[in-house]
Amino acid sequence: MKVTKYIMIFSLIAGYSLAQAQQRPIYKAKPLSPEDISRKQHIPEWQPPTTRVVRDLPAGVNNSTLKYFPSVFNQLGNSCSQASGVRYAFTYEVNRMLDRDAKASTENVFSYHFTWNYLNNGIDEGSHPELGYDMMKHWLENYIKQTPIEWWLYAVIFIGMGFVIFLSIIWRVWKAAQQNPAEVLKGE
Repeated sequence: MKVTKYIMIFSLIAGYSLAQAQQRPIYKAKPLSPEDISRKQHIPEWQPPTTRVVRDLPAGVNNSTLKYFPSVFNQLGNSCSQASGVRYAFTYEVNRMLDRDAKASTENVFSYHFTWNYLNNGIDEGSHPELGYDMMKHWLENYIKQTPIEWWLYAVIFIGMGFVIFLSIIWRVWKAAQQNPAEVLKGE
């Protein structure tokens, strides 16, 4: 009993020490290219209106309680800017535009893995959020809300698959019919 107790204590201490020694490296984000700097400098600065509109605004807004906002998750690696920019902000904006519930289906949540891996060459370095926004902006410009698929397309696919299956079966039957049964039995 005493030995088991000491082994458990030693295992816990060793496990804790190993866990403390395994820390992920933290990479600095790559510097912006001259094109990215130029694009960033051309973003117009917001000018507040000269006339003041008096409204009662709440002290704060929690968008995570709305149906458009995806559920909270644990990000991978050093992907915080893409996780917050694409998975949270972009998902919220598109779901609000289309009046979709982000929590109803994973199909209504945008994955940040593509922009994160693309922008850091897949080596777990950080990236700038505005570059991810730029990539998503191009996607959104070409977004089609719904593509109609005609009924005859399903019929053509079904007939084509049936034709391929039919040819495969006929070919195997023809090949088996051409063999001499005595030769097949000799080979066994």
